[in-house]
Amino acid sequence: MYRKSRILLASFVGASTIGLGCLCIAAPPKKKTHPAPDAGRVSYYHQIRPILIAKCLPCHSAANHAGLLDVTSYAALLKGGAHGPAFVKGKPAKSLLVGYLHGKPMLMPKGGPPLPKEQIALIEKWIAQGAVDDTPKPHSKASPKESHR
Repeated sequence: MYRKSRILLASFVGASTIGLGCLCIAAPPKKKTHPAPDAGRVSYYHQIRPILIAKCLPCHSAANHAGLLDVTSYAALLKGGAHGPAFVKGKPAKSLLVGYLHGKPMLMPKGGPPLPKEQIALIEKWIAQGAVDDTPKPHSKASPKESHR
């Protein structure tokens, strides 16, 4: 009797395990139903700014502002330089920044290798999308709590 119970129990456990295994295999993993809100959007802070800092900052900063252009921040880039605004939101073809990256009237970065076509295309796409500033806002320090006596 003991042996029959053991065999029956083993059969039940084995069948249950196989059944659960089949359910796990048959059930597809849950897919994300909500795409990222900025899917396909080019980020100034995460994509454009690093290019500008790496390639343009040596000549276009507050300390060394060739052409009076400063690329250290979105606000400075938006202000532009001696030849006008660096970009026209929504119009990469009318943006000085894009012209200089293509060598019209002069190839930038000056004295260095030109930016890869993918980086130029990314800057053009960012401008075409409206050149949005997505720089994170600085955290304001919380005012110290008053001490209670």
